[in-house]
Amino acid sequence: MHPFVLGVPSYSLMILVALAAVNAIGFLTVRKAGLQYDEFALLECHMTLGAVIGSKLLYLLTVIHLIDFSRLFEREYFTLLMNSGFVFYGGLIGALVALVPAYRIHGISPMPYLDSQCFLIPLGHGFGRIGCFLAGCCHGIPYDGPLSVVFPEDTFGIAGVPLFPLQLLEALLLFSLSAYLYFAYARKDRKGGLAAYLAIYPVIRFLLEFLRGDAERGRIFLLSTSQWISLFLLAAILTYRITARKKVRGN
Repeated sequence: MHPFVLGVPSYSLMILVALAAVNAIGFLTVRKAGLQYDEFALLECHMTLGAVIGSKLLYLLTVIHLIDFSRLFEREYFTLLMNSGFVFYGGLIGALVALVPAYRIHGISPMPYLDSQCFLIPLGHGFGRIGCFLAGCCHGIPYDGPLSVVFPEDTFGIAGVPLFPLQLLEALLLFSLSAYLYFAYARKDRKGGLAAYLAIYPVIRFLLEFLRGDAERGRIFLLSTSQWISLFLLAAILTYRITARKKVRGN
């Protein structure tokens, strides 16, 4: 658990590792699926920009009650606010929304890439969770059982308190999900990869949220913001699949 590695923020470093891994592996698997890497790279640029904007916007919404709007034009306060946090689901939604202008501008159909290369999403996300562990953010609940972790004073974790290693557990599950999606869908003309991801990850995230121990979660009634989004995504994808099966049977 080191917030800095060779003077570089460990979370930022793991994001760079994630991008390097996604592009290196994507370079090989995109061509194997009979797709164009330059089109993949263009879609990735749009999705990355959408992810940054979406993840920051959702974070700001979850902490809007804590924001001192009278200080927004203070450079130091605004910089702190912009660097303070991101929410994965906001990034995922923003990335998917960003594909609309990508299609209109470049004329690239995103679905073949999303279905065959969707395993890259949990792969990159898994490295991000390792970055969270190194920085101490997104930590688990107090827990003094086997494999518990204790964060030092210079991290975002609760210093000196044994915590559940939630970030590492989620990273392990994300890497496992990535492997499943790769072997099941990373082949030419194999459809349904994105739908499978959107059906499986919300279940994982919904359950793991009960083990989150960080304060700034954003809650509506008894569930966190991410749990409500998980339920919405799961309901949407199940409705889509049921509707699609009915259409196939009707034909």
